[in-house]
Amino acid sequence: MKNILVFLALMVFVGGSAFTQMSLAFDSTLLNPKFYSRVLAESDLAGAAETGAKKLIPQNKIAGDVVGLAANKIKPEIIRQTEAGLQSFLDFLQGTKERAEFDFDLSTLKSNKALHAEVADLVQKRSNLEGLPKSLTEPLAEKAINTLPAKLDLLSRSGISEKQLQEARAASMEFFGKYEGYKRNALIALAVGFIALVLLLRKVKNIVFWAALGLLLSSVFTFAPSLYFDAIAANWGGGAVEFLRETGIFKNLVVQLKSQYAWVPTIGAIAAAGLFLLWFVLRRSRRNPA
Repeated sequence: MKNILVFLALMVFVGGSAFTQMSLAFDSTLLNPKFYSRVLAESDLAGAAETGAKKLIPQNKIAGDVVGLAANKIKPEIIRQTEAGLQSFLDFLQGTKERAEFDFDLSTLKSNKALHAEVADLVQKRSNLEGLPKSLTEPLAEKAINTLPAKLDLLSRSGISEKQLQEARAASMEFFGKYEGYKRNALIALAVGFIALVLLLRKVKNIVFWAALGLLLSSVFTFAPSLYFDAIAANWGGGAVEFLRETGIFKNLVVQLKSQYAWVPTIGAIAAAGLFLLWFVLRRSRRNPA
């Protein structure tokens, strides 16, 4: 009977630990705007910005080239604004903000004087005006830059309606409410399972062994989903995902997700190894008392 109770306590401990590790992994990646900032820092923003501008501002034929030129010059600003926009949108989905906002301020780009000179060269090449002096092409470059909006509303230009945003908000608020509840229940299960092991096993050596085993099993269960991220990502679709595929950002996102997600179960496995080592030391000390 005792062995059955120990097994049940272990399963409760493993389940609580596994879900807690998974929630920590997802909170630090997909639900963390800073994760996306790291993805962008490792991506080709010039190519992505050029592709995005051509899609979002199709009436401005030179916009993609202008934004592409600017992307690498103001890469830190792009990353900062993206992180802020994602945080604002996440707050909206979680119900802490009433209005969805994901604006991109182009004023820094438009006021960059070094960019103006490069755009003047671009205008010369694109318009077959290589023979003209810059005093004539720079006003054309200035005009091209000034046609860019001061602020780019990514949500309105994505074609998502207000109704769709509110429906997404309602669904996500329901999800986050349940998710937070599951996290609390997982922590309770983790604590109950461990306390049950302590009460059933009593001896420190045995408690350490079973806790190490539970932590190792939960780390394996947590790591397992990362093996299928590529297959899951291959089935993701939609306009935004297709755009990210075209720019190469999506591939980088999956690579970064697999890498950073794996850190949580890896740390759990290292902790389990430490407990197994402690168990071995305790076992040896009992066999060979001083």
